[in-house]
Formats: sequence, C-alpha cells, structure tokens
Amino acid sequence: MRVVPWWLAMLLVTAPGCGSDGKDKPDADEDTDTDTDTDTDTDTDTDTDTDTDTDSDTDADADADADSTWLEVGAGYRHTCCRSDAQEVVCWGLDTSGQSTPPSGTFTDVGAGGWHSCGIDEAGSIQCWGISDGSSHDHGQVSDAPPGQFTLLSTSSENHSCAVDTAGAAHCWGWDSHAQIRDTPTGVFSSISAGDYHNCGIVGTTATCWGRDDVGQSSPPEVDFLSVDAGRSHTCGIDSEGRAHCWGDNEHGQSTPPADALHQISAGGRHTCGIDPTGATLCWGSNDYGQSTPPSGTFTQVSAGHAHTCGITTEGSVMCWGSDEDGRSTMP
Repeated sequence: MRVVPWWLAMLLVTAPGCGSDGKDKPDADEDTDTDTDTDTDTDTDTDTDTDTDTDSDTDADADADADSTWLEVGAGYRHTCCRSDAQEVVCWGLDTSGQSTPPSGTFTDVGAGGWHSCGIDEAGSIQCWGISDGSSHDHGQVSDAPPGQFTLLSTSSENHSCAVDTAGAAHCWGWDSHAQIRDTPTGVFSSISAGDYHNCGIVGTTATCWGRDDVGQSSPPEVDFLSVDAGRSHTCGIDSEGRAHCWGDNEHGQSTPPADALHQISAGGRHTCGIDPTGATLCWGSNDYGQSTPPSGTFTQVSAGHAHTCGITTEGSVMCWGSDEDGRSTMP
C-alpha cells in the first residue's frame, strides 16, 4: 500500500511544444480486481509499479521543441505519446518493449497503450509498435493490426486496440480475454474506445459496449450520445446536451461526474477528466498521485491514464500531472 500523500507525489510538467486515447492499468500491487472469468489465456502481468515519486518539479523541459504545436496526447499504461501539427509522433516513458519508440513518418492519429502504441499514418494504414516477441504480454496487438484504411483509433493498456475503417466498420485485435475482440459488433461507428477489458463505440446516437461487464461497464444508459470513452472498469460519455454520464465501477468516485457541461471526456484507470466549454479541465475519482488535480489554464484535449493525466493547452503545449514513474509525465 502506498503511503505517500498525493500533495507530495504530484508532479506537474509542462512542455512548450508535444497524441489519442489510452487507458492505464493499475499496478499489480494495487489492483484488487478479482477476475473470475474462466478464459484460458494465461497472461499474468507481473509488473508491479511501485510509484514513489515525490518530485514536485514544475520546470518546463528545456529540450522540448519550442517550434512545435501539439494537437493530440494519449496517456498510456506507463508511457505517453503525442502528435504535432507536423503530424510527427513523439513518445516517452516506459520503453522496455519499444512502445515509446515510434516509427518515422507522419500520422493522423496516435494512441498509447500498455506494451504497445499504434497510429494511423497519412495513407490511412495502421502502424503499431512495441511488444512482438511471443512473450506472455504479446497477444498480437502489434503483429495482428488489420490491413485497410482507417479514420479512428483507440489503444488499450490491456493489450488490444480498436479502430474504425473508412466505411465505419469497427475492427479490434489483440488480447481477447473477455470477448472484447470476438464480440465486436457490426454497424457504422462514429466513435470507438478500447478500455482495459471492454470496448465502447457509438452507432448513430446509441452507445454500444461489449466485453467485460462484471460491474456494468458495458451497460450504457439509453440516451443520445455524442462521444464515449472506456476506462479500466468504467465508461463515460457525453450526451447530445453536453451532459456527462458514467457507468461501471465507482469505488473511487470515477463514475460520478460533475453537473457541469463538458465537450470532451476521458476515462482512465480509476479517475476521469473532462473539459468544460470554457476550456477548464475537471477531474474526479482517485487522486493518490495528483492525477485528478489539473493545473489552471485552458485546454483543448485531455487524456486520463492510470496514475497520470496529460492535456493539450489552447496554446498547443503539453501539460502532464500525476505520477512520473518511468518518466511518463516528462516529455523529452
């Protein structure tokens, strides 16, 4: 059990220049999820993230590219990726499997997952990088990326990803522990999000979820949705009137959104963040590393990971707060 107070553990890093959707999984020493699923997959994550960061450094990274404007950021398991206005991708943090070493080229979308990252290149093809060594964490999340042309992408920290092709069809690949791959529904999707063991998307104005549903994370309310985002064991969405709805695990208050109208929302490991119409970032849920204590200022996008959160400011800079274990909050 961690005993470091969040006000000492919080790290806020700003970079004058550094993107998509990734959900961090909890550290093994902290995860109390008792999965009773009988799936025969023997993947056992032995990584124990013992986050003890007490650094409260608020200095900007002097090596960040001051000439770049950043469009998109994704907070993954223990790494982060972002995309610039030049469509270049930069990743940092844990890189034991190459998940923070993107290929050269330009991208229109990018997501940071667990042991992998993926992007959509300028030709519309999916490129993934990271684990592909046949080990217990390798479930084809890199090698099995589908062919074709795609417009939307989402990566999960539990070793799978989903994407929407140019015809609106959903494709998911990687770990299928809870039928999050094989139960991918048909339909024309306008949005898709890969959670840890479940996925959600929007067909028309209806939120559709599949995969694990032990705490209701795949049972959305019947309202008209504009967007949806799947976290570890909870999901959140924004309805047609700008109201936030969350369902699933609420042990840390991560599924109890504020009454404020929001225009973007991101469900993380045990916390959630959103951006209101003024550009202010609001976060709720677990805050043991300060991941739910956003800085002041205005933002265009936010991404909630497990123990850290990152956002793009209206000036095009990247700001990250929360844990900096493995350098996940420190842009190179």
